[in-house]
Amino acid sequence: MKILRGRLGGSWQSINGMVGIASEYISSDIQLLVRLGTPDITVFNEIYHEKEHDWDFEVAPETIMDAGAYTGLSTAYFAVRYPGAKIIAIEPSEDNFSLLIRNVGKLENVHAINAALWSEPGSLVLTDPGRDYWGLTVQESDTSTSADQTGSLVSTSKVDALTISDLMSDYEVDRVNLLKLDIEGSEKEVFSNARPWIDRVDAISIELHDRFKPGCTRAFFGAVTDFPIELRRGEKILVIRDNSPMGVVIEQLIDPSGECGSINPHRQSRLHLHYPLIPNSL
Repeated sequence: MKILRGRLGGSWQSINGMVGIASEYISSDIQLLVRLGTPDITVFNEIYHEKEHDWDFEVAPETIMDAGAYTGLSTAYFAVRYPGAKIIAIEPSEDNFSLLIRNVGKLENVHAINAALWSEPGSLVLTDPGRDYWGLTVQESDTSTSADQTGSLVSTSKVDALTISDLMSDYEVDRVNLLKLDIEGSEKEVFSNARPWIDRVDAISIELHDRFKPGCTRAFFGAVTDFPIELRRGEKILVIRDNSPMGVVIEQLIDPSGECGSINPHRQSRLHLHYPLIPNSL
């Protein structure tokens, strides 16, 4: 099997329609898999090269909840950067979740759940509107629409729904230091009923999806009025509770032009995950 050297000190190799990425800077036991010809490659490069989650917190988070964990690429990033943290990863798609398990299976600080995050527990319909692996959405069973009615849905399946309160109780978590969400529009429902748990969260990193479901931004910012610190990096928004130990090192998030939230090219990241850039053409 031919192994190609990456320009950042790692390597990647083709494995049955996937690319397996290893790095010489961390344990050789950790290899991340991405599927060829899918958005996995874009997600990988956003996380490990554009450093979209590379916030410099003053205190390392002890508990991280990764909702919309996809194939575990962000989960692995958090697990290696914060080895002392308990990480709860939740992903509704069975296909994505099976790859997530392969990617984080050797990381002992990760707890993975195949379910969807929602405003109340129950059962939801997972729909594929044809946006590929990363565009799957969920909706309540009694509001589901068949492919014949819309002409746009590729497939549907049932998935369990859990709340943040459920997860905190099930995994004996008193406080979530970092809540990361990329849940394709479900943030509207989650933050419309945030009162039971929002006071026990220190920082939230989120991508909003009003393009899929109008009202996401309004619901989110209506729930985080006690989070006055706000930073942006690309499509990611980070908000932090006032007087939280999870404050960020602001001077390290300002580039020479003064743009808040961008990466200072002169700073050296504390993260020792040096993976090769994967060509999007694969």
